[in-house]
Amino acid sequence: MFIITPLFARENIISISNKFAKLPTAERDKLESLLSSTKSTEANPLSRISIDPDSLAIYKKLGLIDITTVETIDTRKESFLFTPAIWGPLGSTLTPDEQDHVRALLSCTRLGQISPTLVDGKEYKIKNPSLYIAALKRRGRVGPSTPIGTDYVILEREGIVEIKESDSKPGQFYMILVKDDIAERARRIITRGRDISFNGEDEEEMRPLNQVGSFVNPVQSRIRSEPKLKRTGTRSELIEKEMMKIFRGEKD
Repeated sequence: MFIITPLFARENIISISNKFAKLPTAERDKLESLLSSTKSTEANPLSRISIDPDSLAIYKKLGLIDITTVETIDTRKESFLFTPAIWGPLGSTLTPDEQDHVRALLSCTRLGQISPTLVDGKEYKIKNPSLYIAALKRRGRVGPSTPIGTDYVILEREGIVEIKESDSKPGQFYMILVKDDIAERARRIITRGRDISFNGEDEEEMRPLNQVGSFVNPVQSRIRSEPKLKRTGTRSELIEKEMMKIFRGEKD
């Protein structure tokens, strides 16, 4: 189940209601499934999802889905889906460009996890995106590796990182962090499921991501295993219930 932030819902609930009230039941079910799977993983690879492009464009226009497309140096592209829930129940205080930068860092890391550029016919995948971003944040750089020189050029173009070739290992590159705040927000999202900081670090929430196939983190896993877990904020709960009624055809 996905979460619509209160600020988003207050401005768009009428247009969303009118749109989804007209959708066939099968279409509502498909949308609910898409939002649920994207909320569970974030940076959901579009190439692995079967969805009509026109429908996706509508979901994006309504603000239910954000799409970030990254490109490698050899012009290979991959798009990734996100939900507004990554910013927390009150939405984000970041500018649109800063939000794009956070999603770009998560998307490039996800690309390195599922489909990095081949090196001598072999894939050298990022095994643990959570540890990868944490290392970038803690050390200020990661590498050297060959894919850094090909798969992260968009991050350098946006000024998020600097790509520098290794002096001792020609053809391999370091990724040097420039925007520390972007890496910190990406780290919080990948470990906690949303961009929220705490006064004290929760040990369970800060455990590294163990799953190789997705961005599912301990917080999200615990929520799925405890379906009766209550979310704070009665307004958020009310909005979510109303939205689910629309999806299931229970609302006129």
